[in-house]
Amino acid sequence: MPAHAEPSLPGFANEVLGNRVVSGKALKKAPVKTVKAGDLEVKPEITTLTVIAAKFGGMIQHHGDAGDSTYWLCYLVPGKEAVAITFASGEIGGDEHAVTVISIENSAASSIEGCSAAPAGLTGLDFGIPGLGSKLGAITRALGREKPDTANRLKYNSTTASADEGSKLQTLTYRLQNDVATGVAFTQASTD
Repeated sequence: MPAHAEPSLPGFANEVLGNRVVSGKALKKAPVKTVKAGDLEVKPEITTLTVIAAKFGGMIQHHGDAGDSTYWLCYLVPGKEAVAITFASGEIGGDEHAVTVISIENSAASSIEGCSAAPAGLTGLDFGIPGLGSKLGAITRALGREKPDTANRLKYNSTTASADEGSKLQTLTYRLQNDVATGVAFTQASTD
């Protein structure tokens, strides 16, 4: 009997968490404060995967060990073109698995292993800035002029002082196709 394969973080979230996206334009202030998922306000490094699962259902997945350990929830929103929404927590998310990565992407797949069907109250994400489906011009007007890299990725980052005298690093990465965002991923990590 073959061994069951360990689940892996899906799509764009995995790409961004694995740092396979080059550095981008530095911003003077953090681009994202909260992310709206339906009527749930997701606060980076505060809202936990348990809170999200209690609201939307789904099973928290896990992959890796120690510093490479990642926990996540993934939801698939059906439609003409399905949309995958992922909330993830790496080592910096602590034992409570506070969300440190949030992504949304168009998906050609009608199912993704480890992703739950999104409930009616979860149809997309609102980052408070241009999101999925936004045109390149709208993104650069809102965040600053930047050119996509050779893989059609557009990345912004900011490092700001946090309330506890540490710093907060945010990254915001867009995957583009024909100058339209087909994926948006956000990460946040604070240090003391």
